[in-house]
Amino acid sequence: MKAYIVVAPKVWEQLESLRARDLRTVLAKIDQLADFPLSAPPAPYEGCEEYRRAVAGDYCIVYEHCESPNVVYILSVRHGRQMPLTREELEQAKGEI
Repeated sequence: MKAYIVVAPKVWEQLESLRARDLRTVLAKIDQLADFPLSAPPAPYEGCEEYRRAVAGDYCIVYEHCESPNVVYILSVRHGRQMPLTREELEQAKGEI
């Protein structure tokens, strides 16, 4: 069953700033996550084991999958060269949903 995708408000701002080609790549990956939410490995950040990080081109998508209900929370889309969000920033993004 396809997971429902919920996008944090700040992620919409991040997506709006992407070039068209990068946006298509990121959105295709997000669509893939709806079908296979556990396909990405856990985020390799200290203390963020419940989050996952999917790579789409030059961008990293940090998300959390909740099995009940079957929802993927997209918490961050950032260029791979940018510093990852802290645990507190990820929790704040989830709280804004």
